[in-house]
Amino acid sequence: MGIITCGIGWFIWQFLDFSNKGQVIIFAIAMAIIVLIETGVGIWALVRHEQIDTLSSTRHEEIFALAVTDEKSIWDHMQSMLQCCGIDGPSDYRSVKSIPWSCCNTMNQKNNTGDVCTTINKRGCQHVVLNRTRSILIHVFLLALCSVLLQVRVFVYWNSRNTQLIK
Repeated sequence: MGIITCGIGWFIWQFLDFSNKGQVIIFAIAMAIIVLIETGVGIWALVRHEQIDTLSSTRHEEIFALAVTDEKSIWDHMQSMLQCCGIDGPSDYRSVKSIPWSCCNTMNQKNNTGDVCTTINKRGCQHVVLNRTRSILIHVFLLALCSVLLQVRVFVYWNSRNTQLIK
């Protein structure tokens, strides 16, 4: 985002009529708004990163009910892709009395056992999903931070360059 904004800013800067102060002011305000939005997104991502927490036991039961009814296909896909089982582990499926095939770890099977699952994923999906979400939010924060720093650096460089050219 920062590189694209800097590129667009540089392109506009080349065709900006410096005798028309209105254009310069509008350009500066537009760039400042973009920097403020990126800063806000970065701060939001950092705050949300710290607010992510594990599920309470009441929410745990409510969400797990979806895993065995309405949203079963989504849960099966998630468990297969993330190689996890249930919210806290395979023991979540005790009330259902059967563990879904999506909890089976087919990556570690050395021989083809047909329809028999020999290894079940032991870790719960809650931990995996929380870590991935935190990772994404940190990456959003770092991307916004780098974008703002790049824009400020380019602005300072072009400002000093134009000051030297005017002298």
